Amino acid sequence: MDENISMLDYIRTLWPDVPDYFGDTENDTTLRKKLSVLAKTFENNETMIEQAFDEIFARTSSALLERWEITVGLNTATGQPDANRQARILGKTRGSGTTTPALIQSVAEAYSNGEVQVIEYPAEYRFVVKFTGTRGVPPNLDDLKKALQEIKQAHLVMEFAFTYTVWSELKATTWGNLKNYTWDDVKTRRWS
Repeated sequence: MDENISMLDYIRTLWPDVPDYFGDTENDTTLRKKLSVLAKTFENNETMIEQAFDEIFARTSSALLERWEITVGLNTATGQPDANRQARILGKTRGSGTTTPALIQSVAEAYSNGEVQVIEYPAEYRFVVKFTGTRGVPPNLDDLKKALQEIKQAHLVMEFAFTYTVWSELKATTWGNLKNYTWDDVKTRRWS
């Protein structure tokens, strides 16, 4: 069986191979109905297995997010979108061990769903988290700040830098084309 098709579709591909012993009789119709019910049962089971598998991992979990939050020591955030809660959990699980720029980067990338650069200024006792893979301010920046506050060394100052559209990217378009977008869309969309 091809792994990319559902059980229902697979069984339907076998229907032409069902011997025509019964002709166009009630028995043939009954056999095809039973095969259809069997296929639908397999498909439902596949769906339930996929959903259960998704709950195992924080990145794809939905129904068990509260359990994940409790397990990693976070306050439950039932009012927040699943994506924000998943990012908090991933950030918390990545944020253990000795604090290094790589660890800070890993945690920040979990929250922003994009690339992040950590720029150190050791003489000034500070570092900057620059969001290079996404534009604008990440939607759950406050959660990221809390997570980084927990793992960074107390004497270090933490700053954030965000990337936005630069005017040279808009050379290929006109103000007329931009009227369909909000200013926030213009600032945070990739135009090239």
